[in-house]
Amino acid sequence: MLKNVLFPFLKQDGTGSIAGLASLLVEPHEFQEAFIFCYLVLPGLFVIAHVCADANCPDVRTCRDWYSGRVLYRRCVNLTEVPWDIPTDALAVNLVCNSISSLPVRIFSRLTQCLYLYLDNNQISSVHKEAFTGMRSLQILNLQHNRIPLIETGTFDELSSLATLNLWGNQLSGIPVGIFTSLNNLVELYLHQNNISNIAIGAFARMQSLKKLYLWGNQLTSIHAGMFQNLNNLLNLQLSQNWISTIESGAFDVLTSLKILYLWGNQLSSIADGTFRNLYKLETLLLNENQISQIQNESFDSLSSLKILDLSNNRLTTLSPDLLINLPRSPTLQLGLSDDKINQHNTRNIWNCSSMCWLKYEVQRGTIGWWISPNTQRTRSPSCNCRVNEQVS
Repeated sequence: MLKNVLFPFLKQDGTGSIAGLASLLVEPHEFQEAFIFCYLVLPGLFVIAHVCADANCPDVRTCRDWYSGRVLYRRCVNLTEVPWDIPTDALAVNLVCNSISSLPVRIFSRLTQCLYLYLDNNQISSVHKEAFTGMRSLQILNLQHNRIPLIETGTFDELSSLATLNLWGNQLSGIPVGIFTSLNNLVELYLHQNNISNIAIGAFARMQSLKKLYLWGNQLTSIHAGMFQNLNNLLNLQLSQNWISTIESGAFDVLTSLKILYLWGNQLSSIADGTFRNLYKLETLLLNENQISQIQNESFDSLSSLKILDLSNNRLTTLSPDLLINLPRSPTLQLGLSDDKINQHNTRNIWNCSSMCWLKYEVQRGTIGWWISPNTQRTRSPSCNCRVNEQVS
């Protein structure tokens, strides 16, 4: 689809009409695909085809301030505030890598047609709750790598078309109820690498369209029942690299569409029966680099679609065959049990090999793959003749 949108506007010499590309009346997902491709992959192509804002610009290949094809590009030009002269018909605004420190009231109110707003890598520490008033067409808002400590209730209330919200790499400490109430069409929410230690029950309750939620690299210590209320369409949940030691019973019960769950790099010491109940569509579960020493036998019973299970670098000594009895074996369950010497918590599984013969049999039958790392797979099983407490090799 991308080449069908992009290449009709490119000449054989590689210049072409980016103005034509940016002003295309195409479906939203097609414009987004083409714009992001050029924004990330072909920045030089945009620059060559631009109409420079400065008539005396000495070199069009390095100019970073231009407006063409309803795309405003003012990247890395030492802006300290949002310019007031942004054309009202702009579809995309890129103010990345400047020194903007605040977003005042109604600063974007005239940009009623804007679809994409990039404000990442600035120094934003203050966002007025009416900063985005009037931006009812906005589909992507990128605020990553700023210094935002909090978002007031009502800040996103008018962004009814928003599909992607990127807030990662800020200084958020909590997610109260009400921040995301009006984001009924949001599909992707990135909150990773903040300082979030608390998420209020019901904070995501009105986000039934959400499919991807990144919360890794925060300071969460527990997952409460109700934290993910109404997220029954969520596909990808990433909670790795927090300090999670407790998962309340029923915390994941509503995530009936979930396919990917990352919990690696936390402080979990045990997995209780029912922790993952109702996750019938889950395909990838990463529990590596925790401190897990005990997994109850019915912990994985609901995971009838699981393809990858990583238990590497924990404190396990054995695995009961009853633990994996209900997991699918078609075509092959990829089981991660490797033990790197260096990991976040310096934990290693010390396997009691005499109780692992069942695993050797499964590997020989081809029903379980002996997964060493995300890029390496070993087909032979650990030797069942190794001494008790000798590490599986």
